[in-house]
Amino acid sequence: MNEATIHCRNFLLHLQERAGYDGPVLLKEPVHEQPTRTHFDQLHNEYAITQQLTDVAGVRPVYAKEGTESQPVLFMEYIQGQSLAELIRVASLDLAEKLRLAVNVTTVLSRIHEQQVMHKDLNSSNILVAGNDQPGSQGGVYVIDFGIASVMQQESVSHLATDDTLAGTLAYISPEQTGRMNRSVDYRTDLYSLGVILYELFTGQLPFESSDVLELIHDHIARQPKPPREIESGIPGPVSDIVIRLLAKNAEDRYQTASGLQADLKSCLEQWQRKGRIEPFELGGDDFTGRLQIPQKLYGRKAEIKHLQTIFNRAVTEQAQLLLVAGYSGIGKTSLVHEIQKDFIAKQGVYVEGKFDQLQRTMPYSAWEQAFTQLVDHWLAESEPHLAGWRDTILEALGDHGQVLIDIIPALERVLGPQPDVPQLGSIENQNRINHFFNRFISSLATPEHPLVVFLDDLQWIDPASLNLIETLFAGQSKSRLLVIGAYRSNEVDAAHPLAVSRDRMQAESDRVTVINLKDLPPDDTNHLLADSLQLAVADCRDLGQVLVEKSGGNPFFFRQLLYALEADRLLKFDREQRRWMWDDAWSRAFKPAAVSST
Repeated sequence: MNEATIHCRNFLLHLQERAGYDGPVLLKEPVHEQPTRTHFDQLHNEYAITQQLTDVAGVRPVYAKEGTESQPVLFMEYIQGQSLAELIRVASLDLAEKLRLAVNVTTVLSRIHEQQVMHKDLNSSNILVAGNDQPGSQGGVYVIDFGIASVMQQESVSHLATDDTLAGTLAYISPEQTGRMNRSVDYRTDLYSLGVILYELFTGQLPFESSDVLELIHDHIARQPKPPREIESGIPGPVSDIVIRLLAKNAEDRYQTASGLQADLKSCLEQWQRKGRIEPFELGGDDFTGRLQIPQKLYGRKAEIKHLQTIFNRAVTEQAQLLLVAGYSGIGKTSLVHEIQKDFIAKQGVYVEGKFDQLQRTMPYSAWEQAFTQLVDHWLAESEPHLAGWRDTILEALGDHGQVLIDIIPALERVLGPQPDVPQLGSIENQNRINHFFNRFISSLATPEHPLVVFLDDLQWIDPASLNLIETLFAGQSKSRLLVIGAYRSNEVDAAHPLAVSRDRMQAESDRVTVINLKDLPPDDTNHLLADSLQLAVADCRDLGQVLVEKSGGNPFFFRQLLYALEADRLLKFDREQRRWMWDDAWSRAFKPAAVSST
């Protein structure tokens, strides 16, 4: 047969006859015009992951990887059929067929998770439905495209999201995978994406649709989708409820396993085939992992979150604000700030963050450089007209002094281009010049249309120049839509610390400086954290919670570490027969955990 290119996205897929193979082979390689390192890495990753999944029915086999490190080519099995996305568009499927597809896709995902693999890019275009139930499939269903898959673990995601920088497909991405939810990413991100797929399968539309990236991200993290049965009246209530459960914003509120979801979908299919209706039943009856899964959501900080939201609203509608969050290591300062990122997105805000390092205290402006390098990366991922707009705005503010900012944020040269040299000045005069033009730079960015939030972590290690810049910005940006948030360890900042001196001086001069002091969690909140972790009633684990509070002092980080240590020492075990966590009441006498670190 002649070679045929059958698909093109970031990759070219060629269908060829090759010696040594029983049938036509699909060759996958990067688009030739502009291949990037990311595309090469995805091909190498897809090959490595699919080798781990060789024996999993429903995963398309990848026979070989040829070519070079910088020009890899994958040889894959050709499967004749169509994507689920195409099938949804062109076919008229009845409820039984949809349920059968849902069961088969979930079965494949369950097997993938059993092999300790997260897909991280599940969408209806990455599911193939073969013309018949051929060997190697699950009911004719295959999951494909493992380019960004990884072995199952928690992964931190933190970045400014754009179409180009997000790992995954935006319409199907989980809230935590956007990097805006203060949550690590684990295998439950696949369950959210599967929820989007099932929503599409049963209703013919996506739960959220928008051409605006930030609006779609906000939908995923903050907006509740309309239940499927309100879109299609023929969808039974339990099916609608299953889909909505998958689309929960917090991973803890979703199905916890694909196998638990599979059991409920099978029950729906069996009821429909047997009785022509699906009666309500308790969802998640077989949904348990046997692994300790401590919720990542924030406990006991409602008042502080509300206070932070109030300060942000002032910055957006009135005047620039400075907010300082103080507390011991592990108390949750950074988590508190990250918790309200969705509020920034809702206001079309721009959020950047940097972190001071104890070993880099002699390097001025290090956290500022980190923060605004993020913003530069965001701009560079936008279209050329948008990028040109930012370039013009910044150059108008800086004039011929763009090099002053490039010396602090080298990445900015990628936006502005080479800038004229500026005269050499003495240290004090140079710092004053930096402060002046940084003020102009911030004024050009922090607008009513796009408020700016700058989060600087670990201020206890701030350098003098950065501290001086905060004071200067605070004095010069009163009318800008700017919120600067700083977090610091209160036990490392005494009254003589430069940060404390600066804080007290600014508080005395203005009411636009707010300090939030985070305290240890009260026992009621730690007990709710424990109960949610063990999926028990609060009353059933209150005694255990009391001992954990005594040992951790109510510090959320240490509380979680103690729980993990209990499990590691087998003093806390999951009883599969009773389907609940069990512990020895004498554990506190035997338990001598290794020291835990807050780093």
